[in-house]
Amino acid sequence: MTSAHDRVQDQQIRDLTDNIIGHKETERLLRADVAHKDVLLEEISHRVLNSFYLISGLLEVQAIKSTDERVRQQLGIAARRVLSMALVHRRLYESAKDITSVNAKIYLTGLCEELRRGFFSEDDNLRRLSLDSVADLDLQTDMMASIGLAVSELVTNACKYAYREDEEGVVTVTLERDNNGYLLSVADTGIGLPEDFKAENSRGLGMTIVRMQVRELRGTLGIERLSPGTRFLIHIPL
Repeated sequence: MTSAHDRVQDQQIRDLTDNIIGHKETERLLRADVAHKDVLLEEISHRVLNSFYLISGLLEVQAIKSTDERVRQQLGIAARRVLSMALVHRRLYESAKDITSVNAKIYLTGLCEELRRGFFSEDDNLRRLSLDSVADLDLQTDMMASIGLAVSELVTNACKYAYREDEEGVVTVTLERDNNGYLLSVADTGIGLPEDFKAENSRGLGMTIVRMQVRELRGTLGIERLSPGTRFLIHIPL
């Protein structure tokens, strides 16, 4: 005959078993939900990339059709900038640890490698793109997106304008932590900027985009005139 004590124990065991089963079912549902969201995020990322590529292709087509040389050049520049944004987006997605954070070292290493392939051929012995020092930091996704766009524009400008034809040189990117935040640097060893150049007054699209990203980061933009070359410095507060 089962005692009252045994019946209590049996009930406790049943309750515990039910709780375990319930927890396992909840865990299964949560895992399925996370997997579903990962698939959705990947699909959204692919759709965004395809949209970038489509816009870039349309701009290229319009450039080819235009009979105005200046219009062709501007449309070509716009098409390349859209591709640059696609590159930033793709690298951002690939480097993200989760939706909210990105490893800066992995992200900028991949981004600079893509930019290097875009501007320098494999047998180019004159110029190179160097990732000098990037701290192993996990930064917020929106912060990293702005940093990526700024780096892309500054590297593009350096590759296009800092060097004369057949002139040796290097473009160097760094990102370091300091006492007050982070310091992003893009430097070249080229011909330097005009004496009267001021980043805040530049009406070029590239510098306009850089200034927009600096504002997004609530940072400050500075310029150092090197011998030879130029260094753009963006300080990002914590």
